[in-house]
Amino acid sequence: MNRMRMAGLAGLLTVLVAACSSNAGASATPTPTPEPTATPAASATASGGIPFPSIGNSDTALESLLPDAVDGITLQKYSMKGNEFMGSAQADPQTQAFLNALGVSPSDISVAFGFGVDIANQSALGVFAFKAPGAGADRLLTVFKTAAAQGDTTYDWQSATVSGKSVQEASEPSDPTTQIYLYPTNDVLFLVTGNAGPAADALSALP
Repeated sequence: MNRMRMAGLAGLLTVLVAACSSNAGASATPTPTPEPTATPAASATASGGIPFPSIGNSDTALESLLPDAVDGITLQKYSMKGNEFMGSAQADPQTQAFLNALGVSPSDISVAFGFGVDIANQSALGVFAFKAPGAGADRLLTVFKTAAAQGDTTYDWQSATVSGKSVQEASEPSDPTTQIYLYPTNDVLFLVTGNAGPAADALSALP
């Protein structure tokens, strides 16, 4: 199982897809439960053992747009304001290019993320929301795809309608069983990745 750290907005696509791919075939061996700490924003570990940087719940309104559970997969949800996000991630060129092209500052944005694993059915799901007030759905989608294309992996995006949502979809090249959906609406860009069934059902639960 790969242990990965969230490392920038465009790079998060790769992290989400890889996390879902690695956890889909994870062992059923239970992950030891750490002792609780008094620090609310301690480094978080999603179901299945994928570690993430210190994340709290700074934008509960954005988190509430993500489903709590899909097809028996319970999502652990976190959120950050833009300044927190940029501080916890390694500000790579893709991330900076994305923000520059949108014309927004970190203080304008917020992000929310949910991840869960169903070991029994070898299924994993990641749902990500990026909010940039005033950016608009079309611009969010276009600029994200442009920034993501600067990475090492090339995705063959196709227009599709899934669960009644107009999306861009692609398969993860290293694991065709993992689907990726980009769904922009208003000033929020949702990214859903996982096995096709749970991912489609997650889309149906989004606004």
